[in-house]
Amino acid sequence: MLIPPTPRMLGRIAARATLAMLAVSSAGCSSRFFTVRPDSRVETSAPAAVAPAPPAPAAPAVVDTILPEPDPAPSDSAGVARLHTLMQVWHLVSLYHPAVIERGAPWDSAFIRAATVVRSATDPQQLAVAYRRLLSVLQDPLTRVELADAMTTTGATDDFAFGSERTRDSVLIVRVPLGSAQRALFTDSAAAMVRQLLATAPAHVILDIRGSGATTSAATGAVLDSLDADVDLFVANAGLVTQLNSALTTMSTERTRRVGGAHVMNGAWQPDDAWTVRTGRPVFAGSATPRRVMVLANRATVLPRALLSLVASGRATLLAEEGVDDTPLVSSVVLPIADRVLVRLRTGELVHADGSTGLLADTVLPRASQPSDSAPVLRTALSLLRTNRVARASRVPARRLPAVLPGYYDSDPYPFMGARLLAAARLWSAIRVRHVHRDLYDEDIDALLERTIPTLEAARMATEYAAALMPMVSALDDTPSTLQGPSADSIRGSASVPFRVRWIEERAIITDVMRDSVTKALGIETGMEVTAADGFPMPAWIIDHRTAVSAPNSWSRLRALMPQLALGPSGGTLFRVRDMANRERQVNIPRRVDDRALLALAERPHVNAVRTLPGDIVYLDVERLSVDSLAATMGRARSARGWILDLRGTLGTGHAAAILAAVRRVPEAVTAREVRRYDSEPCATPTLREARAWCAVTRETRSRVSRGDTAGHYAGRLVALIDERTDGAMERLALALEAVAPVTFIGSSSAGAPGEVMQVALPGLLQVALPIVELRRADDAQLQRVGMTPGVEVRLTVRGVRSGFDDVIERAQQWLGQQLDPPARRRR
Repeated sequence: MLIPPTPRMLGRIAARATLAMLAVSSAGCSSRFFTVRPDSRVETSAPAAVAPAPPAPAAPAVVDTILPEPDPAPSDSAGVARLHTLMQVWHLVSLYHPAVIERGAPWDSAFIRAATVVRSATDPQQLAVAYRRLLSVLQDPLTRVELADAMTTTGATDDFAFGSERTRDSVLIVRVPLGSAQRALFTDSAAAMVRQLLATAPAHVILDIRGSGATTSAATGAVLDSLDADVDLFVANAGLVTQLNSALTTMSTERTRRVGGAHVMNGAWQPDDAWTVRTGRPVFAGSATPRRVMVLANRATVLPRALLSLVASGRATLLAEEGVDDTPLVSSVVLPIADRVLVRLRTGELVHADGSTGLLADTVLPRASQPSDSAPVLRTALSLLRTNRVARASRVPARRLPAVLPGYYDSDPYPFMGARLLAAARLWSAIRVRHVHRDLYDEDIDALLERTIPTLEAARMATEYAAALMPMVSALDDTPSTLQGPSADSIRGSASVPFRVRWIEERAIITDVMRDSVTKALGIETGMEVTAADGFPMPAWIIDHRTAVSAPNSWSRLRALMPQLALGPSGGTLFRVRDMANRERQVNIPRRVDDRALLALAERPHVNAVRTLPGDIVYLDVERLSVDSLAATMGRARSARGWILDLRGTLGTGHAAAILAAVRRVPEAVTAREVRRYDSEPCATPTLREARAWCAVTRETRSRVSRGDTAGHYAGRLVALIDERTDGAMERLALALEAVAPVTFIGSSSAGAPGEVMQVALPGLLQVALPIVELRRADDAQLQRVGMTPGVEVRLTVRGVRSGFDDVIERAQQWLGQQLDPPARRRR
C-alpha cells in the first residue's frame, strides 16, 4: 500500500538532496591559499588565539506594567549620583537616537520604570540589569551595556586567514577577514594579491569578510582608533568593491543630529532639530560584467562603507553570522555608570544612497556548531547562488511619532516617583540645549539639580512636587520662565486680597483698591505701605518667596513678586500696613477667590486709555486698546503735535504692525540681531559647567528686518513710555520703534527679556516657557538682563500714587512741551 507523501516528507527529501549536492561540490573544489605577513614597517605582534565567544544573549523583553510606587523618601548622595547619570543617558538618547526621534520608542515610559530600580540598586550587577532593561526598548544592538572586563571576540585568529577557492560550478570564494585582529595584515602586498585575484572573478562571487577581535577598548569602551579608516583604505587599495561593481554607486555615509536653534511653525516657536548628512563619495565601476555577490560578515567584521553601497543598491546580498555590528562605522558616546560598567549610546546612523538607514543583514544565521563543520552562512550563500534565489531585507524603517506618556503618568497632578524624576530630567535637558541664555546663570544648575532630586523623591502631594521644581525654574533668570500649572498655582494661592501692590521707592505700595464694604471697614486706601505679610516683614517675605518667580534682574523680579503678595489660600490673613500719616497697624484682611480677577485687569484703571493732553498731545495706552480702536485713534490723531505711546504692559496681537505702519519713516531697517545656538555634536559631559568649556556650539546670527511703506506716516514728535513691565513682545516693539522712527523713551529700564519662548511640558500638567531665541540690539549690544535704557529717566513715586497722578506721564508731557515750544532765547 502506497502512502502519499506529506509536505513535511517532501521538505525532508529536498533538504537531504541539497546537503548531498553541497557535499559533492565541496569535494570537487580546487582551492589555493596565500599567506599574508605584516609589512616590516608595521610594528606589531601577532595576536594571541582566543576561545570563541558565546552567543550574545537576546535582549530582555520589556513588559509595560505599572510598577509599585515606592515610599516617598530621598536618596543618599550615591543614589542621587546614580539618578543624575540616568538623566544624562535619557538626555542623550532622547535628543540623538533615531529610535526615539523617528520610530516611536517609548523612551519616557522606560525611564519612569528604570528610575525606581536605579535609585535602589546596591551593586553594579543590579545597575547593569536595570540599564539593559531600559535600553532594550530601543531595539538597537549598538546602544548597550558594556563590561570593561569583557572583550568582544569572534572565533580564534587562526580561523580567519586570507585565501580563496573556486567550486566546480565557477563560484569564487574570496576570504578577506576584516576584523581588528587582522589589522596588521592590511598590507600593500595583501591588497595587490586581492586585486589580482578579483581581476578574473566569475559571475558568482562569495566575499567572506568575517573576522575576529574586538572593535572597542576593553578598558574604556572607546572605539579603536581609525579602525574603519584602515579598513576603507585597504579596501580601496585592493579594489575589493570597484572590481565587483558594474555601475556607479554612492558610498554609504553617516547622519547625525543637529540639536538647537528654533523656527516658527503654526505661529509657535519650535526647536530646529534636524538630521545632517555627509555626502558619500562615489564608488566607480571597475568591471563591465554584472556579478552576483554574496557578502559574509559577523559581529567582528568592520564593514567597508563602499561595500555597503553594493548591498544597498541590490548588487550584493549581506549574510550575517549571528548579526553585524556598526559600532566602528557610526558615532557613539560611552558613559560610565558604575565600577567597570559602561553604557554605549548611539548618536549617529548609517544612511545609504537609496535613502534607507541603518545596518541590517538580509539573512542572519548561526555559527557552525563544530569547527570542522562548514559554516551555515557559507552553505546558505552557495545555495542562494545555485538556485538563483534572492534574499532581500527591507532597510526602510517605519517612521512614527515619538511615543507619549500614558495618561496615568502625565495627567495626574501628583505623578509617580519616576515621572516626577522625569520632570527634572526634561527641565535639565531643556536648560542644556534649548535655553538660549544658559551662559548667564547666577546659580550652579547641576548642583541645584542634585538638591532637587531628593526633594522630588520625598514629595508626598502635588503641591510638594511643584514646589520642588520651582527653584530650578526660578534659576533660569527669565521673566516668562515661571512654572505654570494647577499645582503650581495652588502654591501661589487661589484667592486674593482686594488690592494691588507695586514696588515703588523700595517699598510695597498699594496702588489699586477694590471699593467694597471690606476695604471701607478696614480703612484700606491707595498709597498705603505694606510692611509685613503673612507674618513676614517685607525683606524676609521677598527672600522667602524669591523662588516663586523667575526674572532676569532685580527690578523685574520685584515687579513679578508683588502680585504674589496678594495671593494665598482663602480666608483671613494678617497684614501690617502704614498709612500716609506714618501710623502702622495690623489688620486681618480676607482673601477671596472672586477678588483675584482684579489682578488680571490692566493697570492704570483710573486713567483713560486715550487722552488729549494740553499742547495738542495725544496719549495712547497700547495695552488697553484693541487693535481696531488703536488704528482708528492713530488715524484721527495724525495732525497732533505729539504722541505718547504707553508701552508699560502686555502687547496684544496685531498691535505692533499697526503702530509701526503708522509711524514708519524708514522703509527698511534692522530692528534686532537674532542669535540661535546649535550643538554641532553630541555633548556627553556630565555638567553644564563642563559643557560650556568642552562642547562644540555653533552660533548663527541673523538680522531681523522691518520693511514697509512710509507714505502717510506720522510726522509729529513721538515718545514711548517704558519700565519693568515692558517685556516680551512689548520690548520687541520698542526695539522696532527705535529702528523705524525717531522716538524718545521716557521712564525706567525695561525688563530685559525680549526673546520668544517655547513651552516645555512636564508630567503633572505643568509647563515652563523657555526662551529659545536670543535677541540683541541692532548694533549687537546685549539686551537680555540689561533692558532698554530710557533717554529721560523717571519713575513712579509714592507721592504720585497718593496724589492720583502718574509721574511718568507727567514728565513725558513736560518734556514734549519743552521740545515743541522751547523757551525763547534773548539775543545779545
